[in-house]
Amino acid sequence: MKRRWTFIGVLAVGLLLALALGMTQAQGSDAGEEPHAESLSIAATVGQKISYQGTLTDDGTPVDGAREMVFKLYSDDGCSTSVDTIDAGSVEVNDGVFDVVLTVNQDDFNGQGLWLEVEVGGTGVGCEELLPVPYALSLRPGAVISDTDTSVEVNRFDEGTGFQLDAYYGVYAEADGPGANYGIRGESSGMGAGVVGVSNSASGRGILGSNPAGGYAGYFVGDVAQDRGNNGLVKAAAYVYCGNTSSQVERFFNNINSNDITINNGTNPGRCTIDFNFDISDRFWSATPAGTVAQGVSCQQGTSGDELSCYRWSTAPAGVNGSIMVLVY
Repeated sequence: MKRRWTFIGVLAVGLLLALALGMTQAQGSDAGEEPHAESLSIAATVGQKISYQGTLTDDGTPVDGAREMVFKLYSDDGCSTSVDTIDAGSVEVNDGVFDVVLTVNQDDFNGQGLWLEVEVGGTGVGCEELLPVPYALSLRPGAVISDTDTSVEVNRFDEGTGFQLDAYYGVYAEADGPGANYGIRGESSGMGAGVVGVSNSASGRGILGSNPAGGYAGYFVGDVAQDRGNNGLVKAAAYVYCGNTSSQVERFFNNINSNDITINNGTNPGRCTIDFNFDISDRFWSATPAGTVAQGVSCQQGTSGDELSCYRWSTAPAGVNGSIMVLVY
């Protein structure tokens, strides 16, 4: 006689590590203290396991004893497109109640809908949708995580002998496919930063962008600035008319502060003093002449740390008024 298995199952999915960390940090050690990731001491990461609990009856009678069970994951509500199979082996059932821990493949839980079928003694029973823990909905693909009061953080860190993950990336985002425009997009409507990257290693990179397909590794709509004492970007540029008369700044940008770059006439033809309005005494600069008369430009530190005294020269006459371009690195 063919048995009629009946069961009611409950899937208890453990919280993701990111959420568990967030809750630990939010609690803090004392009231009013600012939580820090460095205070965490984690001996092991969350395993790739889920707990499944259910009741099993045979023709309405609660089952007692061990039963062979296989748990199958599908990507459709008809349980026809297989994703994975988990053989739980012999599962003990007491008065119809059983509890089993299943080792799953984390890659299967990538945001796709999943359905579960249970085979008991070779007979498939049910096809139920796996539902998320309510707060885990914020982690599904396309979800928006928003916090208007403080901040939203993803922390991955390496404490050597303690909790250890891939130390190369704090956050890794990849835009895959021709229609995927952004790996990471940052936007700020106030004085804050859309994206902040910090590396505490001398050889590390706070933010690394790459595009092996030939597109932009980084694309900025708006100005790109840098702290005055750091290297890598042009700090300021000025295209000026330099001379003992009519000196003027025609175009400029200042990536250090909002102050204008100004200029004063020199004492002789071809000479002028450019005031960048920030300290350039420990920076590098280069100057080139514009036009056909001058042969070169030389600049040296002026009377203050903000100034460059420039000399636009030619073979005859020695100094000649005209336009020059100066870059400060």
